[in-house]
Amino acid sequence: MSQELIYHYTDINALQNILNNNTLWMTSHKFLNDTEEFKDGYNRLTQSINDCLKKNDKTLSDATKETVKELLILLDNTLVLSTSFSKNSDLLSQWRSYCPIEGGFSIGFEKKALDKLENHNEFSPRVYDCVYDENEKQRLAKTFGEDLILGYSQKGEFDNNKRTCFKTTIYYWLMFVIQSKNISFQEEQEVRLATFMHKEFDEIDIFNMSHHNYFYQNYDESFKIYKNKELSFRTKSNILIPYYERKFDVKSIKEIVIGPSTNQMLARESLEFFIKSLNLDIEIKNSKIPFRSL
Repeated sequence: MSQELIYHYTDINALQNILNNNTLWMTSHKFLNDTEEFKDGYNRLTQSINDCLKKNDKTLSDATKETVKELLILLDNTLVLSTSFSKNSDLLSQWRSYCPIEGGFSIGFEKKALDKLENHNEFSPRVYDCVYDENEKQRLAKTFGEDLILGYSQKGEFDNNKRTCFKTTIYYWLMFVIQSKNISFQEEQEVRLATFMHKEFDEIDIFNMSHHNYFYQNYDESFKIYKNKELSFRTKSNILIPYYERKFDVKSIKEIVIGPSTNQMLARESLEFFIKSLNLDIEIKNSKIPFRSL
């Protein structure tokens, strides 16, 4: 199979919902099972930014310092919504983490198709390969933190090209936070389909921000950097978990791997019957990992 596939591990109920509705649920990062998700990149980035502000306090312009403070506030008020995939179709740690004891499935999506969803624009969900290497994360944190701030400041970008500079910076910061992951999870080879919104459901217009005097450039049109998204909610353990429903082309699903279970053959037969009823052409495979109930 020539196209690159990425795999979403899940249970039978979610599989049925995905195939019936052609919809992926992108969950808010604050409500994921792993409470440390997205903290790795955030902590590295903010450390780089704060170190830069401290070391260069006397040389950075007031416009630069005020802009960076506004950007940090905006970053803290950003809600990241994501769905996780793995480059590995049959990984024991993924079966254990994301599937019930009776068995699960890994759904193989064509990666390029997910990154080119309909009505694609800068606010649309994008596909990000996670970065695990410690040296690379440190390099990127410095590039998007200290180096970016100093570079823009020295060129007068925060003074002369304020709004475009602001928008570019927050996107770079969010991209780094979304991609970074603790090296302990490197085996997962995670890929994230992610998007973002303001936690107050605001479509942020830079001209209307509290320090908008730093951004005014006689633009007649608004200059929005966030787009509001309609959220849905599901319940779990007395908590309402927000998620964003994202439609996709069901033809981007190329294969489904049936996880380790005692009734793998019956699961396969039922899945084949279900796929035929939907008139889909999806290859079905069995996990090569032996089932073991602990």
